Amino acid sequence: MAGVTAAGFELKELIDIITDMDTEARVQFGADVDLSSTSPLQKFIQVVAAEQALLWLELERAYYAGYFDFAASSNLDNMIAIIGMVRQPAVKAAGAVTFTGTESKSIPAGFEVQTAGSSPIIFTTDEPVTISGGVATVDITAKVSGLDGNVAANTIIVITHPETGIDTVTNAAVTSGGEDAETDEALRNRIKLSLSSAGAATLDAIRAGVLDVTGLSACALEENDTITDYTPGGLPPKSFRVTALGGADDDIGQAIFDNKPAGIQAYGDVSGNAVSDDGTAYVMWFRRPDPIDIYVDVILTTDSTFPTDGLALVENAIITYIGGTDLNAVEHLGLDIGADVIFNEVVATVMDIQGVTDVVVGMNTTGAPVVETANISIATTEKAVTSTTLVTVA
Repeated sequence: MAGVTAAGFELKELIDIITDMDTEARVQFGADVDLSSTSPLQKFIQVVAAEQALLWLELERAYYAGYFDFAASSNLDNMIAIIGMVRQPAVKAAGAVTFTGTESKSIPAGFEVQTAGSSPIIFTTDEPVTISGGVATVDITAKVSGLDGNVAANTIIVITHPETGIDTVTNAAVTSGGEDAETDEALRNRIKLSLSSAGAATLDAIRAGVLDVTGLSACALEENDTITDYTPGGLPPKSFRVTALGGADDDIGQAIFDNKPAGIQAYGDVSGNAVSDDGTAYVMWFRRPDPIDIYVDVILTTDSTFPTDGLALVENAIITYIGGTDLNAVEHLGLDIGADVIFNEVVATVMDIQGVTDVVVGMNTTGAPVVETANISIATTEKAVTSTTLVTVA
């Protein structure tokens, strides 16, 4: 039987709808009613059945929208509001630009500049500034949140609304910090982790709390639940250590305090302030991951379908997998804290590019020479990173 059953929702298919309508037509009009494919009645039945099939699909979507594993977009947002959670919002990129122009020319806050091209990224100045000595440098923020605001150096070169006394503008460095809104998949994973650890002063509870911090990209935890002192290179007795990438120090400190067991030491070399419900101030310690540079050399064999920008595509694909800033000045998280760099994954990433028929890959952490083909082990307090200067493709 179609509909909500003990096993879940069973969708009624189009063919079943037509069959049921044919059966009802014979009941209403007689067993000899003409239901051939060219009959007017059959054509009417098929039109109505097609509309009913669409309604069944909507019923199925409505049913599964009540489950974390299937709800999407605003439906998922509405569900998690019940348990006091919200999707991590998109974040605007920021940076700085330098203007040239007439001495003492004032440039107001909110003045717009942008990248060149048919789809420019617009930025606004954060505060007023006055040209002195022919130049003026001021902080800027992207007008729209998201990764697109992370642009390369010397690409913000257009004054959106030209004004007398302002001659040129450029950004000497990349803009950074732009983040897209948390995806449905990432949000579901965070919900499950939070629910599974709710109310428990466990490592999962601490990790879930820290992952809720705005701007946090990754988090790893270690603990020493013995009375043995492993402080040199490790942890003191009965302690734990959070390694966090992104997020504000105090926000991380508060999240640790809110979820840690009483009387257990939070260890690290970075401090964040926390406040208890009664207003008492505490200092929570954690650490930032040590970046481990990953050098990658790639020699390609390609065919005629390899695109003209194929070398850049390969380079960006490797950076996306490992983590770092690509050729388009987009920053990728890549591998998690403590995640090893898997040689075969790098090879597979390159082979996924159209037109690549074979590849020779070498990678290491020293850069001289880059010929190793083994996995690279990353410690729990480290994060693999690479960049356009560390990846070579030929």
